[in-house]
Amino acid sequence: MQFPYILLPGRTDKVKTPIVPIGVSFGGRKYQIMCLLDSGADRSYLSEDFASVLGIEEVENTEALTMTGITGDTITTYFHKVSFTIGGHSNEEWFGFGKLGMPFGILGRTFFAHYIICFDERRQRVEFKESRS
Repeated sequence: MQFPYILLPGRTDKVKTPIVPIGVSFGGRKYQIMCLLDSGADRSYLSEDFASVLGIEEVENTEALTMTGITGDTITTYFHKVSFTIGGHSNEEWFGFGKLGMPFGILGRTFFAHYIICFDERRQRVEFKESRS
């Protein structure tokens, strides 16, 4: 499955970004969200706002983990196992929920473990193939 890079609104340099749509579900609730593919992120994250949309009522009911971004800013996150689909393929992933400060999620290397991922910068697209162990 392939996804084109997209130009984020307000971006003046016209650089496109590898952001893909995924379906997430928890407790029977489903939602679609755009997520940045971030090879520098160790784990995957969603905004704490999506926790309530998915029906995760007690987000802080798990162990807290502090995430430090490239800028040195820290965010406290709480991990919950969430089902997801991308391109018709389903799987599960532990997502950290916290105050991300952006309108999309982050898919890190724990998410990458489910797939073989090719970033094609020349063609401005990303391709996923299922990883078979």
